[in-house]
Amino acid sequence: MVLEVFLYIFSFLYLILPEYFGIEFSLSLPLLTAARVLILLLFGVSFVYLLKEKRIRVITDRRFWIIIGIYFVLRLAANMYYITTYSDAINAVFRMVVEQLGLLVLIPNILSADEKREKTIKAMVYASGLVALFGICESISGVRVFDYLYTVKREMLNDHYIRLGLLRATTSFGISNLMAYYLNMMTPFIFYLAGKTGKKRYIAIGILNFLALVFTGCRANLLAYGAIAVLCFVFADNKDKLRFLKRFLAGAGITLVIMVALRFTGPKLRYYIDGTAKSMLNLVGFDFDLNEGAPEGSGGYGVNEKNAKVSRVFQFTGVKRVMEMNPLFGLGTGAQKRGQIYYIWNGKWQKTFSYDMGYVSIPCDEGIIGSLGYAALFFGILYCYISDLIKEGDEDRKKYLKVFIVAGIVFFICMLFADKMMPMYFFINAIGLSSLKCSDIHFRKAGENRSPAAAGVK
Repeated sequence: MVLEVFLYIFSFLYLILPEYFGIEFSLSLPLLTAARVLILLLFGVSFVYLLKEKRIRVITDRRFWIIIGIYFVLRLAANMYYITTYSDAINAVFRMVVEQLGLLVLIPNILSADEKREKTIKAMVYASGLVALFGICESISGVRVFDYLYTVKREMLNDHYIRLGLLRATTSFGISNLMAYYLNMMTPFIFYLAGKTGKKRYIAIGILNFLALVFTGCRANLLAYGAIAVLCFVFADNKDKLRFLKRFLAGAGITLVIMVALRFTGPKLRYYIDGTAKSMLNLVGFDFDLNEGAPEGSGGYGVNEKNAKVSRVFQFTGVKRVMEMNPLFGLGTGAQKRGQIYYIWNGKWQKTFSYDMGYVSIPCDEGIIGSLGYAALFFGILYCYISDLIKEGDEDRKKYLKVFIVAGIVFFICMLFADKMMPMYFFINAIGLSSLKCSDIHFRKAGENRSPAAAGVK
């Protein structure tokens, strides 16, 4: 079916297309990004399908609509407060109505069987392997291929940093922390497919993803990877735990061999790999000199050598300041880009133009009202998965629900190290929630008699 094939293509591309790849009509209007073009095409193909089939499949689970209703009402209220003041508020409303709600309506309409859902997850995982390969090559070569996709005039997030003598991998994500966020979010699905299919290709993709994570230079996300692996092990069925450990240890062994081999290719990679290992140990109390042994011209470790944890803790002072100014609505979406966010650093207030934590950006941008909307969404969707898991008897269905529970927890963890990635959150959960109770709503032309089977719960 054309619609299903297009969804698999969509699943491969949607999460990895850069925000700066698109068409710009005006600085006051949202960008028509390549990802948004994909959504519009998905709308179009789905509409043609609806006209042909004369039916639409919609989620009818009452819990889902209560959760989504609370989320949209509260977030719309928070952004409508600034709708006449900032164009970012208009962009936020557009994202909610067209992108987020659109995905929640369209994807469950297409994914009516477990086999289709698995193919969609596979497409998403294959894309992560390709991104990982590009990230590794980008860091080692210093060539940023995705920069050639920068087609807009306005300034977009697309930073370049050197750490331990190598370019930190970002690929299409604009900043290394967001790429690491993405790689960690893909990890539960890689483990899921490796366990379900038993195919070694997913172990290979897992190895590539971990190596790319190393080359992002994001120490906190490397620590998070360990926590994610433990989570996946804990949620694995008891009879699958031994196989999980064998696959994980095999992958870890191959990764170690590759890392050791890379050390012998030259002084730059040796310094990077050794320095990364030392910096990870420094996070847990060691005190290695990360500039020791740096090749000439490498620049040493780079910025943020020892203050990563402290700087993130101090960012919560920005939340305190916003709560004193406008606790209900915050300072409006995009406040950091407008230079309205300040943190206490070295004893004084300092302006910042970026967020490093989702737990800071949400209350700063949308205040208490928007924060409550996000909380309803995050915990409500987890509740749907967990409550269905408790009632479920089918083993394959349990494994399916577990991977989305783990992904939800991973999303919470990653928001400690980078700003929230809501397009990824909604796309992943549109796939997960498509397994909730749904009904087919049939259409008929004027004058047609209504069939007795006009609607059926599936």
